[in-house]
Amino acid sequence: MKGMKKEYFDASHICFAWVLGTGKEEKIRSSDAGEPKGTAGKPILEAIRSAGLSNVLVAVVRYFGGTKLGTGGLSRAYRQAATDVLQKCGKKELVLSEKVFLTVPLPLADRILRLAKRFGATVKDKKFGKDLRMTLLVPVEQKGKFMKEVESLLRRIAG
Repeated sequence: MKGMKKEYFDASHICFAWVLGTGKEEKIRSSDAGEPKGTAGKPILEAIRSAGLSNVLVAVVRYFGGTKLGTGGLSRAYRQAATDVLQKCGKKELVLSEKVFLTVPLPLADRILRLAKRFGATVKDKKFGKDLRMTLLVPVEQKGKFMKEVESLLRRIAG
């Protein structure tokens, strides 16, 4: 917020809400930033909740006015501003991944790479030599299944 306060130094208020994580790990925070209690941060948070989002921060910068709106109008204005910006920004799914380092015999390279693709893994680094050494980013929820498949493939080849 320090950066925003510096950039919008002449703003009357910079109100915000954020949601990080999901489920039991979820953390939330909102700020009215000097507006009447519950008229800014809470409506911004409601807009985030209505959009079904997490791992997001929405800040609304206000320059003047507001007293003629009353608290109800002010709340609606903050919620609408947050709703509008969330609709315009779109969504991007966040996939948590873990790094996996593999060394496999060269004859298995193509099979391992196809397997990685099937499990949604991203190849970050490949080094060919006597063996193929690679670094993968494997989605956390797929890592166990992926590693079982890799081990199974290696056992079948080893005989």
